[in-house]
Amino acid sequence: MRFYAGCHKAGWLADPRADFPPLISHRTLAEVKILRSATHPRALDSGDFTELSTYEWRTGPADYVRAVVRYDTEIGGLDWAASRARARALAWECGTRWWRPTSPAGRRSSRTKRCAALCDKSLPGSSR
Repeated sequence: MRFYAGCHKAGWLADPRADFPPLISHRTLAEVKILRSATHPRALDSGDFTELSTYEWRTGPADYVRAVVRYDTEIGGLDWAASRARARALAWECGTRWWRPTSPAGRRSSRTKRCAALCDKSLPGSSR
């Protein structure tokens, strides 16, 4: 069994001193123009939860697939990439059950309401 350590710097993928298999976000790699070859096997997080909670949906499914192919071609060593469907389901679970930021007056924040509304539109059969 292999465990991946989350990392937030794209440079760690090519650094031989980083002696661990990294889990890095698509959000981090998307900002990098020139990607270097990885020194260790790695995994890719879709970054969907951050995207949904911060920006709403900005990366389409085809864009994500193109990015995964780019990362695997340019960096190499990709063991697996997170599914966007799973990320959307997780975002929906977190947005509706556990992640409920509120204002001091106890009202749900507008970001949380927007997140829940977007998830409802994204997931077929949502009954909220």
